[in-house]
Amino acid sequence: MESIKETGKKRLVRCLVCGEIMEEGTLVCPVCGVGPDQFVPYEQIETVFRRDTKEVFLILGKGIAALSAAKAIRERNETCGILLIGEERELPYNRPMLTKSMSEGLSEESLTIQKSEWYDENRILLLNEKTVETVVPDKKEVRLTDGMTFLYDKCIYALGATSFIPPYVGANLPEVVAVRNIKDAQKVALLAAQSKSAVVIGGGILGLETAWELTKKQVKVTVVEMAPRIMPRQIGAETSDRLTEIASIHGIEIMTHATVKGILGVEHVTAVELEGDIRIPADMVVISCGIKAVTAQAVEAGIACNRAIVVDSYMQTNFRDVYACGDCAEFEGMNYALWTEATQMGKVAGANACGERMEYQHDLYPVTFHGMNTSLYAIGDNGTREGINYQIVNGEAIKADQMEQYYFVEDTLVGAVLLGDTSKSAWVEEAVKGKKQQKELFLDKKSKDTKGETEMEKYICNVCGYEYDEAAGEPDNGIAPGTKFADLPADYVCPICGAGKDEFDKA
Repeated sequence: MESIKETGKKRLVRCLVCGEIMEEGTLVCPVCGVGPDQFVPYEQIETVFRRDTKEVFLILGKGIAALSAAKAIRERNETCGILLIGEERELPYNRPMLTKSMSEGLSEESLTIQKSEWYDENRILLLNEKTVETVVPDKKEVRLTDGMTFLYDKCIYALGATSFIPPYVGANLPEVVAVRNIKDAQKVALLAAQSKSAVVIGGGILGLETAWELTKKQVKVTVVEMAPRIMPRQIGAETSDRLTEIASIHGIEIMTHATVKGILGVEHVTAVELEGDIRIPADMVVISCGIKAVTAQAVEAGIACNRAIVVDSYMQTNFRDVYACGDCAEFEGMNYALWTEATQMGKVAGANACGERMEYQHDLYPVTFHGMNTSLYAIGDNGTREGINYQIVNGEAIKADQMEQYYFVEDTLVGAVLLGDTSKSAWVEEAVKGKKQQKELFLDKKSKDTKGETEMEKYICNVCGYEYDEAAGEPDNGIAPGTKFADLPADYVCPICGAGKDEFDKA
């Protein structure tokens, strides 16, 4: 992508995993590393809004939200000034690749989103290794810690987030690291070359990806997770169990219900201590316990914040001409802190800062994992909400290390998971977002309820031989697929001969 102006002229594809838009023919997604089997055609929507001004757009941050905002501004305003201010020395880079490529060697060049020439061509000024000290909305002014001061017409706050480090004793030891930037990832790679054992605190996606990268470096890894299972918010119990089994096959031990008391060692890490007087020897520790939005400057400025900066559907804060987006912003009380979400938020913030009226809406963002010689794709409801009567339909996964499940509520597909073979990702995304009905997709499949009591059964009418299939139901008679025979009304009769329920026997 040589320039913003040329992007719309090329045939494009979209990555189903991370949402990245690329040129057709790309072999590997630069953001998440998947191949073309996860790409679908993408039709670029041409930007028609134009407003050329001499305004100064000050963007605080250099992550994907900030870069997306800068692109959106330049597409709509060719004469304005755009300045990105960030703490890192590197050009904006693909952060999701940090935990996916540690064992292969990290380089700024391989992770960079756009080369330095691109910023020159699009007249986007980067100010690197600078820290924002204060934002003064009333004066439309931003001050840096080194004393530099900038005036703006529009400000976009995109300072992102930092890794959340619980207050463990020993968290400041030199072999403890949380992966958030290139330097962190490089430190993990360096420690791995010197370590025989490691503990990863946190059984989420990033923790598991890091565990796998360390394992490839011949490091013995133990993952400790406080919850009863890994990835509890993203996937169901059965998928968690299967993924745990796969991890064990590859030598990764996963300990759940594990509460960390502290990290042991005087000058260097020696072990991680868990409640119950359990000690796990370790030469290094990776903490993967989530993130914390960078809001200190916003709070001091009087910008409304909860866990993150509060924005409306236009990414507007409570101050005129101040927008926020990405990992530091929350919309309708939610901040998923996902790459795809930050990208879209940045586009909306940039467009609206220019004067357009573009609304942001929550989307169904997939959960993906690639490691341990397997892959995972999950989207939508994971079938674990309390008080919901799910019908679970198993797909056509044919190998022991594969899994394919679909979650229905009142015959409507609300979520799905693919493990081992994710080639159906495009079809699954379309089906979940399209709220497909069970009879449209799996009329001949058996399903089970979430309690796992029994599989769907069939009942035969002893009078005429009609077969009632619980999985299929009788949609034409108002009986939804997945309806148990025992749950049919007492006055139910055979649709063929009119015989009552007492004339039916289990097939």
